[in-house]
This record gives sequence, structure tokens and C-alpha cells, in this order.
Amino acid sequence: STVTVTCTNTTPYNVGLDGGTTGTVLARLMAGSGTAAGSTLAYSLSNISYGGANWGNSAATGWVSGTGSGAARPLTVYGQIAAGLHPTPGSYSDTITATVTY
Repeated sequence: STVTVTCTNTTPYNVGLDGGTTGTVLARLMAGSGTAAGSTLAYSLSNISYGGANWGNSAATGWVSGTGSGAARPLTVYGQIAAGLHPTPGSYSDTITATVTY
């Protein structure tokens, strides 16, 4: 997914992603539905493809920082599910809230 931030020139900002509706920032979980109802699936989010550092909602949990230029800046959110998990077949989802501070 992509989060787009537009800040005035030279304005520093931080973009945080919360833990979602089921998990926490450091242990995100998608909730199963349909045939997977009652199950969860662990995953992580980062701003670097292939397993970058956690994208959290504070300096301690890894928010993403930048400086505004006056133009829209797209920030790609990469999701990853760890290898070796054996989830119940079905659909899984979560809702993440992005917060921008400046």
C-alpha cells in the first residue's frame, strides 16, 4: 500500500502506523474470516521491501521520518508474513491507521 504525505518545504514530519485492530505495533495480527474465523496470522510492515525494520508509531518502534518539499511524497508500505507459518486456509485482514505528526 502507499501513504502519501504533503508538507510545506523544510517542515520535518513523522509517519507512524498503529498495531491494527487485533495486534500491536511489534506483533501485528490479521484476523481470519470465513473458513479461518477465529484464527490469526502474524505479519510485519516496513518501508523497505524484503523485511526492512518495523514501521511503528513512535521513535522507539520505528516510525518513518522525512522533510517536506511542498510536493506529495508517496511512502510505500511493505507487508511480510514470516516463512514457516501454517495458517488455517481462508481470508485474513487488518486495518492499520497512519498518523502524521509535524
